[in-house]
Amino acid sequence: MSINEIDYFTFSNSDVIPPSEARPNFIFIFDDVACDKQNAVREYFSMGRHSNVDCFSVRHTRGYLNI
Repeated sequence: MSINEIDYFTFSNSDVIPPSEARPNFIFIFDDVACDKQNAVREYFSMGRHSNVDCFSVRHTRGYLNI
């Protein structure tokens, strides 16, 4: 089954576009970024809603984001 309106993009941590450049209604899923620099994650969680962007963080270990 395919849905034409849904696309999938991958980024490395250094290539993630800022929330101000994301298209409205985008969803960003940050997967297992506990060991990476969290500047992009922090920016999305603090400013993503101003760009009408939703974000989620998926963690595979127990712990907290350093936001």
